[in-house]
Amino acid sequence: MMKTHPMATMRGPIDVHVHLSGNGKGGMDGWHRRRWIMRPFLRAGARDIGLECGFGDRRFDELYLSKLLRWVSESTLEAAVLLACDWVRDDQGAVRMDLSDLFVSNDEVFAAVKRSPKLLAGISIHPAEGGNFALHLWIRLIDRTGIATEINTLGAVCTAGPGSRSLYRPRRLED
Repeated sequence: MMKTHPMATMRGPIDVHVHLSGNGKGGMDGWHRRRWIMRPFLRAGARDIGLECGFGDRRFDELYLSKLLRWVSESTLEAAVLLACDWVRDDQGAVRMDLSDLFVSNDEVFAAVKRSPKLLAGISIHPAEGGNFALHLWIRLIDRTGIATEINTLGAVCTAGPGSRSLYRPRRLED
């Protein structure tokens, strides 16, 4: 008997834009640039959401994720799509740290969604990284979470995973 994945039977509202944030000081695969002009906003933001520390603190990553997990679990949302934050890149795909303010890896999103059945992974793929990279990352998403949703450039939503029907079968891209 085929077991249906809990995400395949959703019926309630889903927040499709929730960012995982962090400073990378507590072990998270992340990075941030602390521009002087942003410091008061980051300090006020951490205080306003009730964290016991500021954005630059070593404990920020875990306290922020714990707060986010509590909010999602206590909410009336069916789920929330947790998003990674990619680097700003040039047209060839090279990282531009001088233009980036925040980076949180896809792997951190994969780890976070394992902590709550109400979180879905929203992966970050820069177009300059190419189709093979995108396909491999999409396959990793399915392997790690059991379900994946992709919105292609034509706007079609394609879902794959246990208990779901695919709108298309991904084709193998040549290496």
